[in-house]
Amino acid sequence: MESIFWFAKARLDVSLALWYGTGCMPPEENRPAVVNCALCVDLDGTLCRTNTLWDLATQAFRRGPEAAVCAVLRLAVHRRPERIKADLADIVDFEPGGLPWRPEILDEIRKARGEGRKVALATASTSRVAEAVAAELGLFDAVFASTRVTNLKGKAKADALAGAFEAFEYIGNSPADLPVWQAATRAVCVVVMGKPAPPASTRIGGMRELRVGGPAGAGAWHLLRPHQWVKNLLVFVPVLTSHRWSCLSDVTAAAAAFVSLSLAASAVYCINDILDAPEDRRHPEKRHRPVASGAVPIPVALVAATALAGAAFAPACFLPPAFTLVLAAYFLFAGAYVLHLKRLENWDYSTLGLLYMLRVVAGGAASGIGCSLWLLGFAGVFFANLAILKRYAEIILWRRHGILGVPGRAYVARHVRPLHRIGRVLSLASGVLVAVYAFSPQAGSLYASPLWLLGSAAALLVWERKIWFRAARGKILGDPVLCALRLPCSYLCAGAAALCVVIAMLW
Repeated sequence: MESIFWFAKARLDVSLALWYGTGCMPPEENRPAVVNCALCVDLDGTLCRTNTLWDLATQAFRRGPEAAVCAVLRLAVHRRPERIKADLADIVDFEPGGLPWRPEILDEIRKARGEGRKVALATASTSRVAEAVAAELGLFDAVFASTRVTNLKGKAKADALAGAFEAFEYIGNSPADLPVWQAATRAVCVVVMGKPAPPASTRIGGMRELRVGGPAGAGAWHLLRPHQWVKNLLVFVPVLTSHRWSCLSDVTAAAAAFVSLSLAASAVYCINDILDAPEDRRHPEKRHRPVASGAVPIPVALVAATALAGAAFAPACFLPPAFTLVLAAYFLFAGAYVLHLKRLENWDYSTLGLLYMLRVVAGGAASGIGCSLWLLGFAGVFFANLAILKRYAEIILWRRHGILGVPGRAYVARHVRPLHRIGRVLSLASGVLVAVYAFSPQAGSLYASPLWLLGSAAALLVWERKIWFRAARGKILGDPVLCALRLPCSYLCAGAAALCVVIAMLW
């Protein structure tokens, strides 16, 4: 009887071995327990919602654009993906802090550790990225990653894991994981709710599907930041200040300029979100942005930015050439700001103020009205004040969270008082400019009673004092213009200023 028992057991072991070897595993509930079955987890798209290679590339481009471009060119020549991964990792120390982890995968890892099983990170990302992720989470007993000579993907990953573990369970999400699933004792496919499973998963019998939630951040539509388009209403300012709102051609031209600048701004915001993703993920509010949260992959954001930038010049075909020049200048300064100037002290808010002023200039160029020196002077001072207010509010916000500097910016806690003083001076100067304008000959030619404009200057000063007071109390979160649009005092002051302008025109 004993010999019969051992013969039957041997036949069962052989049958199970053949079953596992062909990748045709029995269902989870009928599968025998495997002792010391290690848990191996993929990184990109599995443990993390984003692709760390693209994150590494963007961080490397920020630190050393020339070296990053050379690494990409070497990829085109040598066609060795493991080389570009290592080259990019040499440019920058990868920062995994704040990456959008999948909580369902973290739960699987903690469950395996609680059962006494070994847990390994198995990724095609370069070893520097993998080691940084392992150090950040502190949940892995081993790390398998690509080196300068080996791209740990597909069969290479399957061979590495099979050689390291007698039995292992693999969690992945990509069709490239098919060889690993076939070599694994247990296969788990990560499937995002609302999306189909990868085609390769249908070829693995007994595979367990692990359903995970989608990104917690904003969707693709928010990548364009349509709420920021309200700033482009400044293109109508030259039409309004010259009292030509009854001229349909001027209003139509300003509307076309509004569409063009809105598309241009969205293109710039896409690039900004890509480059600022590491800092955004540590921000209490910005971490919900589409790229930072993993809702929109970086390649998709790049394609969107390119398409929007091209579309921005379409309305310019029907406007004067001067508008095209202003639009090109906007792209030039906005690109310089996103790539470098935003990280330089003083250049930061100066460029922001210039971008606001370019919107006014664009409106004047589109309609052919132009902009007076009074309007340009006021726009420069007023919008530089708002740009300083934005940085001041960010410092206050981060200081409340125990951080003495603004990530990705040149400002630290010691800049609070200087920025506050400069901002208040510019705030006063903008009101004074409106008051002085009321006594100018140009105002006398446009208004019946220009002295009523003094009321507009007073309303402006009251609003600016209120908004600075809220910023000092840490109640300005994000863009001050958008925050101001949610304040009742903004509409009261705007109504009072508009009433004074109407009276100045009629009386």
